[in-house]
Amino acid sequence: MSDRSRESDCFREALSRFSGEVANKGAICHLADIGYTAGQIVDALDFPAPFSRVQDVMWEHFLEEGVILCEEPGSGKRRGKSVFVKEYGPYGRTSFRRAAGPAEERAVCWSDCRYLPSMGTFASFLRGRCAANGEACSYAFFDLAGYRSGQARVHDTEYLEGLPVRPGRFYHRLDDRMQRILCELYEQGAYEGALYFERSQERVQVSPQRCARVPFLKRGEDQNGAFGKRGDGGTRSGI
Repeated sequence: MSDRSRESDCFREALSRFSGEVANKGAICHLADIGYTAGQIVDALDFPAPFSRVQDVMWEHFLEEGVILCEEPGSGKRRGKSVFVKEYGPYGRTSFRRAAGPAEERAVCWSDCRYLPSMGTFASFLRGRCAANGEACSYAFFDLAGYRSGQARVHDTEYLEGLPVRPGRFYHRLDDRMQRILCELYEQGAYEGALYFERSQERVQVSPQRCARVPFLKRGEDQNGAFGKRGDGGTRSGI
């Protein structure tokens, strides 16, 4: 077999692997975009995919789309969408490497304030600010490790549990689901962090309310959702 023929075969093999990977990732990303949790995606896929693999794909997709940020909103460090770079290895073997795109964000000069009950209920305040700024320009700080070690319960537990622990502390776009989650956490006295509204340039500090509402528990159920010593870890729900 000639060198040119060997190189052509290697390229076709690499392209086939790349095409299959892209198709599988596309299916996972599509389901994530329409509100499926990691567990629901694993159940819905027509091909086998480990839970950790789905988590990784969702995480990278949310980073690319700006749903999740690892840097503070308005820092000017938000990365653009990834691009694929064609590379040649030893013996002319072709491969594709994903590289981060250029930054897409301008720095914001924040005006700091603190949420107070006199501003209205937390739910109405949050929804009003998100409506005025737009979902794509509204974020909340979130400590995933702190949530998992706490006693708070929310209806969207499976979504939170499906996110990778890394880096644990991040910023999440305030879509409808995250607004519900934050409202429930705040009502339970379990949210402390900052809200970011880019258009109005507001950075709002939120402290746990003193008289938090304890979530309704069924008879014999503790705050972890367990009856006795064992629990089922929560229920599944979509967006």
